[in-house]
Amino acid sequence: MVNELMIKEVDFNGASLLAVQEQEGNKIFVGINYVLRGLGFNGRQIEYQRNKWNEDKVVAKGVQKFSYPSEQGGMQETYCINIKKLPIALAKINITPKIECRI
Repeated sequence: MVNELMIKEVDFNGASLLAVQEQEGNKIFVGINYVLRGLGFNGRQIEYQRNKWNEDKVVAKGVQKFSYPSEQGGMQETYCINIKKLPIALAKINITPKIECRI
């Protein structure tokens, strides 16, 4: 059975962030792409970091794929991370000189 979702956009570091809450379990997730974009990552860096989080033994336990209604119609899929796992995921980001210029 799929839990009902409450979806909304919230402000994060001056950027718009997708937040998803399961109404039954009250778990809160945030869109991975939105978080990384808010930190200044470009498309390729976002994809790389999202893949690293999906493969990490600890962080991956908090990553989940959600479908939600798109503003353009139809359904959109996005990877989200449980906010309880977000701090450890952020701590595992390796800041390279290229990324540092963007942050």
